[in-house]
Amino acid sequence: MNGAGRKVAQRRVGSLSMAVVCGMLLTGCGPSDEPEGPESTASTETDQVDEGSESGEVTDEAAEAEPDPEPEPVPASSEGPAENWPEPEVPDEVYQETGDGAIAMLEHWVETRNYLQLTGDDEPMWEISSEDCELCQNVTERMTGVYATGDHWYESEGSSIDSAYATNVLDGRAYVMFEFYEGRFVAYENGDELGQGGGSDFDLCEAALDYVDGRWLVQEINVIPPEG
Repeated sequence: MNGAGRKVAQRRVGSLSMAVVCGMLLTGCGPSDEPEGPESTASTETDQVDEGSESGEVTDEAAEAEPDPEPEPVPASSEGPAENWPEPEVPDEVYQETGDGAIAMLEHWVETRNYLQLTGDDEPMWEISSEDCELCQNVTERMTGVYATGDHWYESEGSSIDSAYATNVLDGRAYVMFEFYEGRFVAYENGDELGQGGGSDFDLCEAALDYVDGRWLVQEINVIPPEG
């Protein structure tokens, strides 16, 4: 499921260089004057530099503006959906053609699911999932549909996986067995609670992943509901 998501700092350029140039022109010799000595010129230029520094002007070397701070993430609540929520970062392990690499990608997939539930953005999930993944399609259709009107959203504690192990890694294909916990969530409409869900454990789950273009790609995930 391919997805993810970067600012240019403003620069302040001081006018000190122009002030120095103008100062040199104003202290040039007249027709009947003797040229000023090196000592006098150096003193004048030093004074101008000091004046520029005291007036708060900055040179090109000091004009390296610091980047703007990232907006503070705001969690979802009855007041509104999550804002400025950070997109999950892809871990380095997903590029390793090993069982651990496949598990790392599956864990990252769950993080993109949590991100989708809080934002309605399914791009990060599709960046790491096959378009043939049926569970991925079902999850994205349901969750993006909630956010489509702009007056519905989720508050969620987040889902996770546990006890994951790769049963087979051969010829670029890996199967991972795992337990899935669906985090508790609340659905809202314009601040009014519509319902709650989640808080369930799924013990028998399996994922198939393929190693494609140097990293793992989620092909399918099967989650079997608990009996009863």
